[in-house]
Amino acid sequence: MHIIKEGGGYCFRDDGNILDSIIINNNTANRGGGISCSFGGNFKNCIIIGNSAGTSGGGVYAFLGGVIQNCTISKNSADIDGNGVACFNGAFIIQNSIVWNNGDTELYGLPLSNSYNCIQNWTNDVDGIITNNPQFVSDTDLRLQSTSPCRNAGTNMSWMWTATDLDGNPRIIGDTVDMGAYEFVPEPFFILGLLFWVVIYFTKRS
Repeated sequence: MHIIKEGGGYCFRDDGNILDSIIINNNTANRGGGISCSFGGNFKNCIIIGNSAGTSGGGVYAFLGGVIQNCTISKNSADIDGNGVACFNGAFIIQNSIVWNNGDTELYGLPLSNSYNCIQNWTNDVDGIITNNPQFVSDTDLRLQSTSPCRNAGTNMSWMWTATDLDGNPRIIGDTVDMGAYEFVPEPFFILGLLFWVVIYFTKRS
């Protein structure tokens, strides 16, 4: 049987971008079941769920760099290091993300920055890290419930003001960005958005 060495879902070297993507279920590799990156890489608004690695990084394996922002990484597994994320040789950044329900070792290695994340079983004293249950809608629907501690718990960045989340909603609803790939959408906001598109639809037809 042929075993993929790196990156069951995606594998790249040097700078590259993975935006608004779902890397899900049964991707497998020796390193980086979902994603493997070396010497850089930028991931935003991604869901990485249900992948596995023979050694390191069930969800993500990173070597010498990479940036993860507003991603949700859940239910991945690795036989040795980092069920959720494994990073080696530093210079790795995780921000505004949720790393949850990946097993005993959610995050292996020492990222350059890992502030403003929700990480299960995290014990180091880092600004903005929360360890409360993110309260997903369900095991397969990784959107946030209204009572989620990940709501309005991230840190705002300049790229967000004109960006959307994985659902196509504004990346910031309210004053502060939510952690994870999805922004929580309050019901009144959803209704107003729906009315807006109805008006646009009938205007075009008339």
